[in-house]
Amino acid sequence: MSTGMSHDNLQYIEQLVASGIFRTRDEAMNEAIDLLRHRIESQDTDSEAYESWSARFEEWLAGHGDIEAVAEDDREGIYAGRGE
Repeated sequence: MSTGMSHDNLQYIEQLVASGIFRTRDEAMNEAIDLLRHRIESQDTDSEAYESWSARFEEWLAGHGDIEAVAEDDREGIYAGRGE
């Protein structure tokens, strides 16, 4: 069977089989494909979760009015009353 895999990848799979991590090349390939499948599916889920969170956050923001306060962030304002 021709996989179209690079020589380095084929060699790596052979090393994994020889070390006993996997019993066969097919087992190693199936594990790799399962990992890829899981990674791709979780990316879709992560994207959907972010979009859902983002929509809820935008709703929350819309429910709060603008704050019209000014913070004194200069050195004197920060350290006022501390003996400096």
